[in-house]
Amino acid sequence: QTWQLVVALFCKLLAFPALVVVATLLFKMAPGLSAVLLLLTCLPAPPSAYILARQLGGNVSLMANIITLQTLFAFFTIPLWVDIGDRFLWLNLIL
Repeated sequence: QTWQLVVALFCKLLAFPALVVVATLLFKMAPGLSAVLLLLTCLPAPPSAYILARQLGGNVSLMANIITLQTLFAFFTIPLWVDIGDRFLWLNLIL
């Protein structure tokens, strides 16, 4: 279960936002659109994912751990991605 937690944390909080930064730079998207995409991508998994896992017969304990750890790590990664967005995408996200 540990490797699944690490993969979930890495993909959701680091890899997906990095892909969004690369895509917005590559496709020269508008700063407003880039800001929305980056902020939505760097958010942790929603708590409703636990309910879905329970109702659909998924691994409930794994989902609870993923949600908890992603929420805790998001306190550090969201400011990181806001700073990266401000520096590289010229988003002016910090008021």
